[in-house]
Amino acid sequence: MKQHIALFLSVFFIQISIAQNHVYVEYEHGEFFKNYSNTEVLIANKEMAKYDILERKVKEKSKLAFTDETSNTINTIDNESIKPRSYYTKFNQGVVFFEDYIDDTKYFIADTIPALHWEIDSSKTKVINGYECGQAKLSFRGSSFTAYFTKEIPMSFGPWKFSGLPGLILEITLDDNHNYYSKATKIIYPYKKNLYKFNIYRPIFYFLRDFYKEMG
Repeated sequence: MKQHIALFLSVFFIQISIAQNHVYVEYEHGEFFKNYSNTEVLIANKEMAKYDILERKVKEKSKLAFTDETSNTINTIDNESIKPRSYYTKFNQGVVFFEDYIDDTKYFIADTIPALHWEIDSSKTKVINGYECGQAKLSFRGSSFTAYFTKEIPMSFGPWKFSGLPGLILEITLDDNHNYYSKATKIIYPYKKNLYKFNIYRPIFYFLRDFYKEMG
């Protein structure tokens, strides 16, 4: 299984497109109840995307609670212990690859991207960083989100795993209490640099369910 994943990664990320236009987006992402905000960067073209969490700004030292999707249990970790992550996706591939750390060891993990069923409301618009955006609603894992996307940048990506709209997602917010948000603060389009090459040298690749099982 692990050999198959490693081979798939090699095929997936070495084929870097140099002919297409790319977009560079900086997002501010935060979760108010967890006392932090991130600087996150998306570099994408129409076929693939790389999403980096570059910096975590902690308002005060505390513990974060997160849900283990495989067991529905709540775990806590210190804010300051969270390391940067990179996510790699390809349009219509159905899989996202990302980096995670256990005891300072970096692992590359594959996870499936769930089907996202957006409801677009063309009557509601707003301008974000000079781009005309339309509104879309999403029910995801028991929560409702509102996103704004622009057809002026025809790429179906956005923050984290949010994708599948007919344009780049520039803002997304959790409707219930606005605790979760991501908003574009800087956009360069077209962006002349290519997607960074994925370094195929890490020895271990897991699917997410196998990773949690093996780590106990």
